[in-house]
Order: sequence, then structure tokens, then C-alpha cells
Amino acid sequence: MSSSLFSKLWPNARTPRKKRRKKKRRKRSAHGAATPGITAIEKLVVEEIEIADVGTLPVDAPPTRKRKSRPAWILATKTVATWVGLALLPVLAALAVRSPWPVDETRTLAVAWEMWLRGDLLVPHLDGAVYSDQPPLFFWLITYGWGVLGVNGWWPRLLPALFGLASLFMTQRLARTLWPDQANVARFAPVLLLAMFFWAFSTTLVGGELLLVFFTLLGALGIAAMWRRRIRHGYLLLGLALGLGPLTGALAIFIYLVPLVVLAPIWVSRSSGWRWGRWYTGVTKAMLLAVVIIVAWAFALYNRIELGYVEGLFSNALPRASVILFSLERPWWWYLAVLPVVALPWSIFPLMWMRLWHTRREKMDTGMTFCLFWVWPAIAVLSLLTIKQPQALLPILPALALSTAYLLLSDELVDYAQDSALSSMALPLIIVGGVLAAVPGLPRVEALPALLWEPRAAYIGVTIAIIGIAVAWLPVSGIKQRIMNIAVGGTALLVIAILGIGWQFDQLYEAKIVGTYLGVVEREQIPVAHVGPYDGQYHFAGRLTAPLEVVDAAGIHQWAMDHPDGVVVTYTNGWQPRAAVLEQPVLEAAYGDQRVRLWEARTILAGGS
Repeated sequence: MSSSLFSKLWPNARTPRKKRRKKKRRKRSAHGAATPGITAIEKLVVEEIEIADVGTLPVDAPPTRKRKSRPAWILATKTVATWVGLALLPVLAALAVRSPWPVDETRTLAVAWEMWLRGDLLVPHLDGAVYSDQPPLFFWLITYGWGVLGVNGWWPRLLPALFGLASLFMTQRLARTLWPDQANVARFAPVLLLAMFFWAFSTTLVGGELLLVFFTLLGALGIAAMWRRRIRHGYLLLGLALGLGPLTGALAIFIYLVPLVVLAPIWVSRSSGWRWGRWYTGVTKAMLLAVVIIVAWAFALYNRIELGYVEGLFSNALPRASVILFSLERPWWWYLAVLPVVALPWSIFPLMWMRLWHTRREKMDTGMTFCLFWVWPAIAVLSLLTIKQPQALLPILPALALSTAYLLLSDELVDYAQDSALSSMALPLIIVGGVLAAVPGLPRVEALPALLWEPRAAYIGVTIAIIGIAVAWLPVSGIKQRIMNIAVGGTALLVIAILGIGWQFDQLYEAKIVGTYLGVVEREQIPVAHVGPYDGQYHFAGRLTAPLEVVDAAGIHQWAMDHPDGVVVTYTNGWQPRAAVLEQPVLEAAYGDQRVRLWEARTILAGGS
């Protein structure tokens, strides 16, 4: 085979041949001209070697193109779009399948509706009386929205979700301030927060608790900015939070933020070289700004001579919860027992606890210390209060999400126990499911919800255990993917629960039907009396413009005599007219575990009761 044939098969081999020829020329020049016989033998040997090596030489592969990494803004946008969608899904599901929850959500709507009717934005009213159980800011925002969108039922229910969404952005910003060199912590901290079941559930309720969370985060961001010196005027954020927070949650904002400010010399790193004179100067400026905001509002009330409203509003450290989920009075340790529940699923995530244990002997990160002084002093103060509700823990959930994000995603810990089989959620799910399945067969414990002893709790427990077994068979993925899987799975379960329970909600509480009927009665100028306390559950549904007259069992007969053409609202577990055995009410509807009945006043007079 000629050298031309070889050059066609392997063009890249030309360069070595040229080098060898140059080497031969050097030898000739050094030792003289070679003999023709030797030259022929050398040429033959070289050609044989070249022919033998053709089959073993690699064929030139086409040049490979390096995959361009996606820009950081694309990844950030994708992550933000994911957690925005996850945050809104439960809210949209609740809007689609259920009406406002009597008597709690309907009470909030009634107060906002009466504020809208009166055109009075300073003092909230309920059924004609001053309502001092909740500050007015949430009601202001509802009425402002109605001024733009018209009176509707979806805006007040969407408003808490919007503040919850804003709180996710604030959590991300706070993570960047606490850990400026940990991009993944800031990227996934909002995902960890919205994956908490109690947080996602709270975004579907009508109430001002998430406004309080937003202002708590605003104040925490101001404190962190003052510490990191990244925002020169961080004290403005703290002042706005302390000034507007009381308009949302009375004195509660001070429970969450003041310990962070006062105890700063403890949680701030000693090596930071911070000048504490400058620190407390900024804190003083923030307090002055807060005082200006509160005094301006109080001065407006003073012109209205509503000092009794202010006194009633600040008589308790915490305002009345928008939705009463449990009985109000609980023992001092109740928040400690509830905290792992409201922090689910991360409170049972083994990898988080494994990494926390791994860092027990190391110096605690300052950002972690910041979160520590945010959570535990607040819980200590809340535990001293007699009235307790789980919503009071909402403002500390961002701190739990931030600290968990650091443990799971910080560069120093990201590889520890990552591939361990014990770090997955399989074992906790199996244990929790097994406990729920076994509880209905155990003696009743009064301190725990009665729901745990219902038969459906056992089915839920078995389902959770099956999910845990399925998770055990799945390969262990990266921590980022596991966080997203948990968030998506938890949101999907919550949406399924809302859709599964919510579709039958309106059949259990037919307050809208009663409210619509009372609206017709009012437009016909027929007086209405309500036997027993009234919480405004029919005012917004019926767009009532006048208060219902609240009477007790002793005064109902006199009221019927004074208003023989009137209508009386009663409940089956309370007072009933004697004529109920013989007469039918003009309207009867479901109201939870009882029935609500509307009677004509003449029916009551006929019964002689």
C-alpha cells in the first residue's frame, strides 16, 4: 500500500511522518548519505508498520460542543415560578369548592362589609357595635380592594394569600442577607416555608395573621440589614414594621422582634467589630418612627373620641384569632407540643436532624443564631399567655424554614449524610402512618383532637404508611430534588384534602342560604331578631345593611309582641318556640351539627312562649 493511500485513511498521521523524515535527513547530514539498499529496507519497514496500525488507530470523531450552562436568572425565574404556583394552588382550590367558614371567616367579612357601608375606616364595627377584637389594617385593605374591584367574596380570601406570597419573597431576601455567600439557601428557603402544611393551610383562611408575618419579616430584615450593614437605612424597615404591626396584630409584633433587638450583643459575632453605639442609635430611630405611626393613628381616633376602642384593642397582647381552631385556654407547654406539628414535614425530616447533630460541636453560624433568638424567646413569651392558638406560631415559621434551609443546603454541609438510606422520609412516614392507624384503638386522650379517634384517621394513617413504603423503594436523589419533591407532594395532598372535604362544606353550613333570605326580608323592611349571640355570619352573604337585634330567651316573647310581623332566628341546640311541634319554620338550613330555623313572630306568639 502506498503512502498516498494511508494519507487518505488517516490524514492526521502526516505530521509524525514528516518529523521522521526530518530526523532521517539529520542522520544523513551527520553520518553521510545512506546506501540505497538500506534506504529501501527502511522504507519497506515503515510502510508495513503504518499498514498494520491502520485498524487500531481511532477514527476522528466530530468535535463535541460543550453544553452551555443556563444563566443564573433562568434558574432563579424557574424556581420562583414553581413556588408561586405551589403557593396559589391551595388558595384557588379553596375558592373553588367552599364558602367562607362560619362563624370565624364570616365574622371578618361582616366587619369589613360594615366598614364599607359606613365609610368609616378608623373604627371597625360588628352588628352596629365597636369591634375591638382585631386591629383595622386587614379590614382597610379589604375595603380598598372593593373600591377598585367592586364588592366581591374572592378578594378578602385572596388577600392573605398575597401577603403569604410576599412573605416568601421576604424570606428569600432575608436568607440572602443572613448568608450572602449561600445562593442555594436563599433559592430554596421559600420552598421550605410553603411546604409546611400549616403555612399552606393558613393561606386559605380569611384573616390578618399573614399580614403580621409579613411585618415580622420586614422587621427581621431591617435588623439583619443593620447588622450586615448592607442597607444603610435598615432602621426604617424596623420602624415601619413596629409601627404598622400593631395595626395588624396589636402588641404581638413586639413579641417577635424586640428579643432580636435587645439580645443582639449575644447573637452577633464578636469578631464583627460592630459599634454598639451605632446599633442602638439605629434602634432608637426605628422606635421613634414606630411611635410616630402609632400616635398618628391614635390622634385620628382621639378626634373620633374612640379611646375605649384603643383600650380594648391593646388590653390583650394577642388579638383574637381570625379562625378559632382549638379551645382558647391551654397549659403553658402547649406551644412546645404544637411546634413540631406546625413545622411538618421538616420536623420529621431525618437528614435535617442528622446535620444538626453533626454541627453540635462546631461554632454556631451567626445566621443560625439569629433564627434561634427569633424563635425561642417568642415561644417563651407566648407560653406565658393564657389564650393560645397555633396561628401565633406563624411569624416564627420563616425562621424555622431559614435554619432548615441552611442545614440542608449550605456548602459546608451539603455532602454530609446525603446518600444515607436513613436520611429519607420513608421511615418517618411509616412511623407516623402506623401511629395514626393505631390511635383509634387506644383510650381517648382529652388533650388531643377528637379527630384522631375517628375511623377515618386509621385509613389516613394506613395511606401515609403505604406512601412511606413506596418512598423507601425510590432511589435517593439530590437534596434539591428531594426538597422540591416534598414541597410538590405536600401541596398535592393539601389540595386533594381541600377538594375532598370542601365540596361537601356548603352542605354542612348553609349560611349563604340564610343570609340571602334575610337580605330579602330586610329589603321588605321586616325586622329581624337573633336569639343568642350573633357573630355576623349572615351579614355579608345577605348584604345586610342594618344590625340584627340580639335578644335572649327571656325577652323574645316581648320582642314578638312589639314586632308581630318580624322574623326570629333560632338554633336547634338553643331556645325553640313551643309551637315548633305544630308549626313549620319559614326556613330551615344546616348549620354544622345543628340546624338554624327562621320563624315568624306570630308563630311564637301563638305558642305562648
